[in-house]
Amino acid sequence: MKRLLRATNAAAFFLSVRITLRRISLILPEARYSSKSLQEPSQYSAMPKIRIDIADEQENHPVDDVLCERLTKAAIKIANDYGFEFGEISIAILDDAAIRKINAEFLQHDWATDAITFPFEASEDRLEGEIVVSRETADRVAVDLPWTDDDELLLYVIHGMLHLVGFDDQDDESRREMKEEEKNYLLYFGVNGAENHE
Repeated sequence: MKRLLRATNAAAFFLSVRITLRRISLILPEARYSSKSLQEPSQYSAMPKIRIDIADEQENHPVDDVLCERLTKAAIKIANDYGFEFGEISIAILDDAAIRKINAEFLQHDWATDAITFPFEASEDRLEGEIVVSRETADRVAVDLPWTDDDELLLYVIHGMLHLVGFDDQDDESRREMKEEEKNYLLYFGVNGAENHE
């Protein structure tokens, strides 16, 4: 089973990411929307097993409750499929200007991108992390695809979750594996044209 890469300095990395993400809140405006956090209830407790929080922090194309629920279900399914029963995942939906600031600040890439993932913790059965995605990029890219802008945003969340559970896309083979898994989840969620995702 794929897991987050276990580098010897993983603990230091997670700590630095936690500190870094506190600084993201200084870059981004205050969240206007927090989802109702669809959660997987524990059969033994009223507390949720996996909590997903979604903040829509852009105004160009607001995200509705139906899409929030779909993104939440995708995040929970991927976490569960890779053996994580507990966790907290935050998803921030931004515009290109905001994601560009984060990309420049944390990855030294001065351009807008589709998704950025920040892993916090990946223990035996617990997963924590944050995914930031660009609604504006999804809207622009989907024009040339067989699926909708909502489906494209779903792809970005799937991509981010796959990073959180241990996939990477640093070489051709790992990129192929990740694309194949993205396609599987797009098909699972009924995305039109997903069979051609490559």
